[in-house]
Amino acid sequence: MLASRRGLTVATLAACTLSGNPSRVEGAAAVLAPSTPPESTVWQPHQAAFDYVGITSRFSCDGLESKVRQLLLYLGARKGLTVRASGCGLGDFPASGVVRISVEFQTLSLAPDTTGTALVRGNWTPLRLRAGRPRFMESGDCELVAQMHRFLTDNFSVRNLDYAASCTPHEVYIDSFDVQGEILKATPADAG
Repeated sequence: MLASRRGLTVATLAACTLSGNPSRVEGAAAVLAPSTPPESTVWQPHQAAFDYVGITSRFSCDGLESKVRQLLLYLGARKGLTVRASGCGLGDFPASGVVRISVEFQTLSLAPDTTGTALVRGNWTPLRLRAGRPRFMESGDCELVAQMHRFLTDNFSVRNLDYAASCTPHEVYIDSFDVQGEILKATPADAG
């Protein structure tokens, strides 16, 4: 889908160029440019935890660790993070209904005016999280998204956030969660 959007945007830009309408070319070019200039940011370390109680969707402990890792990396956490699930019994499934997820990771925050740490370039990036976006998110992930709300807002730099998660026990709906806003992510050159 990204390729088709990019192709459509390039096609629109080409059509505007051929039509001789420079104002439409400038408008189309603006779509291709980042919405904001890079910000001066720093990597901020976090040690945090949350409890996951699966009523509708039950994960193995390894599966839950993997899903949380994918989600944090998608949101801009620095590579090299550690995710640990505790409360697991035999066969890698929760011994009770509760799994404690402990995470050590780094996220970007705006740099103070004077800082002695290495600065990283970051951009406010559009955020959209729902079933199928990104691809690893599924309709049954509503409980996970709902239970991670405070964890995410406390540990990531976000703005204009609209966080909706309406989970119904034992029911899976494709539109049960939708998170939108902007999140501070490292530019590709500084993402390490």
